[in-house]
Amino acid sequence: MSVEHYKEWAGPIQGYTADDYLYGPEGPWPKANTLAAELPAMIKRVPKTHIDDFRTDVVSHYLRTLKSGRAKILLKMLAGDYRLQPVSDLLFVEQLFYGTLSKLLTPVSAKDVAQFPDHLSPDDLFNSEGEPKYLKIDTLSMGRLDPLPGIYSAPSLTLFKRDNHQSGTALAIKINGLLLTPEDKNAWELAKYFVLQGALCLITLVTHPRLHFPVDAISAISLTALPKEHLLFKLLAPHTRIQLAINQAVSLQPYSVAHNNQFLPYTPYPGWGNVPVIEEGRGWTGLMTDAFSGIEGNSSYPPYTYPLVPEKIWSDFDDFVRGYYKVIFDFVSAVTPHIDVDDPVVTYWSNAIAEWVTGFPAHQRIREGDTLARVLTYFIWDVTVAHSADHGAMGHYQQNIFPLRLRVPAPSSKTIPPINRAKLVTFDDTLRNRLCFKMYFGPPQGTQHLYDTWYSFGTNELDNANKKFLRELKSFDEGITCRRFIKLKDIARSINF
Repeated sequence: MSVEHYKEWAGPIQGYTADDYLYGPEGPWPKANTLAAELPAMIKRVPKTHIDDFRTDVVSHYLRTLKSGRAKILLKMLAGDYRLQPVSDLLFVEQLFYGTLSKLLTPVSAKDVAQFPDHLSPDDLFNSEGEPKYLKIDTLSMGRLDPLPGIYSAPSLTLFKRDNHQSGTALAIKINGLLLTPEDKNAWELAKYFVLQGALCLITLVTHPRLHFPVDAISAISLTALPKEHLLFKLLAPHTRIQLAINQAVSLQPYSVAHNNQFLPYTPYPGWGNVPVIEEGRGWTGLMTDAFSGIEGNSSYPPYTYPLVPEKIWSDFDDFVRGYYKVIFDFVSAVTPHIDVDDPVVTYWSNAIAEWVTGFPAHQRIREGDTLARVLTYFIWDVTVAHSADHGAMGHYQQNIFPLRLRVPAPSSKTIPPINRAKLVTFDDTLRNRLCFKMYFGPPQGTQHLYDTWYSFGTNELDNANKKFLRELKSFDEGITCRRFIKLKDIARSINF
């Protein structure tokens, strides 16, 4: 990354003074990631207002859960609800094809035929319309984890036949070099728990972070390099609240759930995080490297590049989040004609972000067609709908079938004794899991929302566009025909939980 020219804000653009900016030279700005150079930029000088809001709205939620919420969880568990429940093949597929976990589904390729020779033919992977007939979930990144004492995890590759837009049939699981099918009964039942473990680890430590961390540099540069009265600032600033403080805490604070410090009661992951640091490329930072650098030759782990449209999801979750994207795009497209793409402010803003965010269009490209509208729409959609919908869906999962820590090894033979569910997880394993779900995973806890966002544009034409946008959000919400993963009233205005 060539960022020498943009290591710091260059100062007011000609025609502006420091008073025209929200923070001036003390504003937030990107810096190289101190955990691993391949990861998205961290932010120096996170504004005090963001930190204060984080403490007021987010940390207070954590503390409430640890005090009153933990008691409710404990009472339910003491009544007997702490063991893992059986997972039928129908329930297994239902959960993995639902919401945020369905982001892990990717079409099989010719390379996968060798993994499942009895189920796949290279000439029968797609239907007549070019749609994939089979999908897979590849949890290869689980190999980055160094399990805690007494705890087991394992990468797996699961093959599904795609039945329709929101369901499928589980055909086979490859784990520990062993190919299992439903006919393998006990080994199959145990393998499903390892797939669910891997899916939950990957969605929270690999896939969901792709919504969080790349947009930090966009928020920081926008808050610092755009004058307060600039139309671009007015459009973006409402969507930046708390985000920088949250992402800094996740990355650097020792009480972060990602660090998996076992002295804390809500850290549920099966392996060491950043405490202690075992070696480069292991633990959470290793998983994050797979999230952003990708795994070469593996279609389930593409390298990150800033998208201009939502990435394809092979379930009806795609219909839900993509529908909201269109509403936001229509609104942003009504605003961008009022922004001069050759304005020096826009030139500096786009070039600075392009140096820090992989794939973000620099000024020359951002001038082309509807690129500016796409760039802005994706940012707003990412921090509002996409982020909130992930958490909304997470709040709907059947938690008592999702282990994060397993106390028995993955099957190494097709013939194993019946599963003793009393030995799969401990009371403490389940408590950590449930606390983490309540504190971090879902449901959403936002305090400011997209549906009533007012941009204070200050002109009749743009204020009317703002009003129309809010009406169209409501209209889309009322007309949703796919499954509803989160209510409009719960979609946050920014990454503020």
